[in-house]
Amino acid sequence: MTYTKTPTITPTPTVTFTPVVYPYTMEIAVYNEAGELVKLITETTISNTLSDVVLTQSGTGVNAFSPSMGPLLINIPGVQTQGSNGSSIVDPGFDWFGTNNNGQTVANGTYYIRVTMTDSSGQASTITKSIEVISSEQYVQVNIYNSAGELVQRMQENTNVTFNAQLALQSNTVVFGKDGTNQFNISYGPTNADVFTWDGTNSSGRTVDSGVYTVQLVVKNTDGYTDVQSKQLTVLNSGVNGMLGEIKVIPNPCVVTDTNGAAMYITWSGTWQGSVKIKIYNIAAELIRSYEADSSQMKITWDLHTVSGQTVSSGIYIGVIEAKNNSGETETKIVKMAVLIKVGMQK
Repeated sequence: MTYTKTPTITPTPTVTFTPVVYPYTMEIAVYNEAGELVKLITETTISNTLSDVVLTQSGTGVNAFSPSMGPLLINIPGVQTQGSNGSSIVDPGFDWFGTNNNGQTVANGTYYIRVTMTDSSGQASTITKSIEVISSEQYVQVNIYNSAGELVQRMQENTNVTFNAQLALQSNTVVFGKDGTNQFNISYGPTNADVFTWDGTNSSGRTVDSGVYTVQLVVKNTDGYTDVQSKQLTVLNSGVNGMLGEIKVIPNPCVVTDTNGAAMYITWSGTWQGSVKIKIYNIAAELIRSYEADSSQMKITWDLHTVSGQTVSSGIYIGVIEAKNNSGETETKIVKMAVLIKVGMQK
């Protein structure tokens, strides 16, 4: 007999790797209670839409954290992102160390972790989580509030104050701007090192408006003891043009040869959030016309008519312009306007 061996063929499977696609962009940022950006954590691409954001510290879910105890981990479950070496990272986590974009430790308070996902068409969705920053570290802090009680500036040093701190202002009144200073000292101790210097700006870098402000000193030591002191400070803004900025009347004088469409424009260059009232008087101090506008309008148009609809006479007119911001602070400027209506056109 003849035996013939028949080989057995075993198929070898082919493994095909499907690359992960990252069609969405994701931004993680930290904002304070005023809605201002504090820290940009990351901008990256992700594999699919957001489902949740989980905040942890030392492996435990938290709604408050202390930077001195380690970073806050911002976990994005259910998505993948690309690592620096090209590999895919599943359920990525991103650290926040309790600092702002300048590397300074933020003050205690409520902050918001905002995670925004944007698709290829530009449609965005956002998940926001609040987190309370509670630092057990010692610090000395100066807060400046306007007359409406709104925080306009905060300065902080993380240091242990071992002496009896006393709030002292350089003076009770300060002038900031062109005719003033950009350095106002707020001291709390006996040495030249125990001083904060305020340049008169708010957290957005704009010189504050004239008004009465409250300067608050907060000192916290390692024992957890907190001391709070306050003093009033009168601020005068002598900037180039103040809140209203540069006032212009166009044209001035206004020579009218045809009353149809004749007008004068009162413009202002300042930018602030609030309103403008303009009252126009004749030389006898009689009210001729009044207007109200939002500050963002940047101008009003006077059609050279009185409130009753009559064309005004030739002469000098006084415009009283009052600006008011959302904190209730005001500024008033006065302009003179000349109107010349040619003979035969005056009504």
